[in-house]
Amino acid sequence: MDKFDKVCIVRQQILDHLNEAGQGNSRSVSQAVGISLDYAYQQMAAMCEYGEIEKRGRLKNVHFVPLRQITTSADMMRKLQEQNRAANKREDREREKERNKKREPWRYVHIVKADDPPLKNQGGQGATRHTSWSRSEGSAT
Repeated sequence: MDKFDKVCIVRQQILDHLNEAGQGNSRSVSQAVGISLDYAYQQMAAMCEYGEIEKRGRLKNVHFVPLRQITTSADMMRKLQEQNRAANKREDREREKERNKKREPWRYVHIVKADDPPLKNQGGQGATRHTSWSRSEGSAT
């Protein structure tokens, strides 16, 4: 039994309770099913997206009304998750392409002021000068 099967069992219990009572809020559902209030609200919000229940009311007067007798199957939830992942990957790739088009190449520019004295006894690494990074077109020469 994987996570999809467990979620389907909980959602069916929620749907059964709502069908018996006619309507209910997340507190009554969490007490009837034996789950936490946050988890009940999370599952009921997801069930609203799947069209299994309907949310009515505003703010603290929210209650849920069942629209179906049976919840979405675990196989259907797996398929929907794979479709969502594929769509998100596609959107991420398109966003990355747009970012890369706007990005300009970096090149290192060494700026030396005319009044700076030359560094003495610096025959290798460790020489410090005023340096800066700059965006520019083309390659550094």
